[in-house]
Amino acid sequence: MGKTPIKHTLAGYIIKKTDTEGYRSGKLTGEKHLNKVTEMMEFVGGRRKLIDQARFIENNTQAGHDGRIRINWTQVNSDIKKIDCDVSSIPELCRLEGVEDSRAKQLRLIESVKQWKAEVGDCDWICRYYDDILGRLEAGKSVTEAEEDMRFKCINSITRIKEPVWERVFSAKVFNDSKKFEKCYRQKMVSILTKYSPYYEKDMEDYDTEGEEDECEQLMYALILSGLAMQMIGNSRPASCAEHQVTHLWDMEVINGPLDALHGEKVSVAALLVLEEYKRIAAAITQGRCHAKPYENEDEELLKETFGKKGLLEEIRKENEPELLETISPQHLEKCLNGIEEIIDELPSEQTMFHLLEKAGCAKTVYDIGLDESAVLPSLRLAPYTRRRLSLLRISKMLDIRGE
Repeated sequence: MGKTPIKHTLAGYIIKKTDTEGYRSGKLTGEKHLNKVTEMMEFVGGRRKLIDQARFIENNTQAGHDGRIRINWTQVNSDIKKIDCDVSSIPELCRLEGVEDSRAKQLRLIESVKQWKAEVGDCDWICRYYDDILGRLEAGKSVTEAEEDMRFKCINSITRIKEPVWERVFSAKVFNDSKKFEKCYRQKMVSILTKYSPYYEKDMEDYDTEGEEDECEQLMYALILSGLAMQMIGNSRPASCAEHQVTHLWDMEVINGPLDALHGEKVSVAALLVLEEYKRIAAAITQGRCHAKPYENEDEELLKETFGKKGLLEEIRKENEPELLETISPQHLEKCLNGIEEIIDELPSEQTMFHLLEKAGCAKTVYDIGLDESAVLPSLRLAPYTRRRLSLLRISKMLDIRGE
C-alpha cells in the first residue's frame, strides 16, 4: 500500500510529517511540533509561498480558528518560527488537499480485508493469512497486498476448489483470462500457500517464492553498506551502538548469570528492547511529556551494587571518563527533541520489528535467551556504561519523562 500522494504545499508537508505507523494505527495523539522552516520552504517552493499558505491555513480552516494548528510567527507575522499541529487536524487538511486521509484509508482497507475473510467462512489456514494482514494494518503498517482485491478473489477461489482443475480453466473462470493467473498470480499464490496452507505440495517449489530474491538482495546491500560505513569511520559504531551495549552488559554478567545464547541472539533481543525504549521516548516527546534536564549521576549506587560486586567498578569508571553527558547543554537538547522524535518515527514499529524477527526465526524476548522481565529495566539503565558512546540510551539519562 503506497502512501497517500502528497502535494507540495504546507498542508501537504504537515500531512506527510504525520503519516506514520502511529497515525495510521490511531495511536498517535497530541501535537506535532514542526520547526524545520528551511525544509518547509524547500518543500512548498519558497519563503513567500510558505508564509501565504500558513496565513491561509490559520485564517481559513477550522483547525486554524480553534487553535489545533498554531503558526508561531516572528517579526510581526512576516516569518515563521515553528508550527504546532494537533494530529486531529489532519483529516481537515486532507480534505483541503483533496487526498484521502491515511488513517481513514487504513480503516477502509481493514474493513475490506475483513469482508474478504468473512467470505471464506471457517477455513482456518486462510483465516490465518487474513489475520496476519489485519494485524499489520491495525499496527499502522503499509501493506501492499491489502489493496489487491484480485489477489483476495484468487486465493478465496482456491479455497473453494474441491477437485483438481486445469490452471488455465481456473484462470478463465476467476479472471476471464486464461493466462492471467500464470502471468500475474501464480507466484503470489504459491507464496501464500507455502506459508499458510497445510495442503501445500512440494512440487510447488518449482516456482520462485515471491520476494525471496529481493529480500536476499536487500540483506546483501545492508551487510555491504554497514561494512563500508565502519571502514570509513574507522570503528564499529555504524553497526554497533545501544543494542550492543546491552549485549556487552549481559556478557559481563553483572545482573545475570551465564547465558546459553549466541551473540547474535542476544543482539536480536537487545535491538527490540532498545527500539521499544526509543518509541517510548518518542511518544513522550510527541505528547509534550518529555523535557531535557541537567545531567546528574543518579546511578552511582546501582553501579556499586552491580559492577562493584564483580570487581569491575574502577574499570567502568575509567571507560566513562570524562562523562560525555557533561558536554551536552540541556537547553540545546530541548531544542533537538522534535528532531529526535522525527528520527525515531522513521524506525520500524515494535510490532513490525517483532514480526520480522519472528519471520527470520530470531530470538525476540528476554525469555528466549534465559532472562526474564526483571532484567529489562536494569539492562537499559546500565548498558550505556559498557562503552563510552553517545547513544540515545545514554542521552535518555538527561530526559525527564512524566505521566507514566
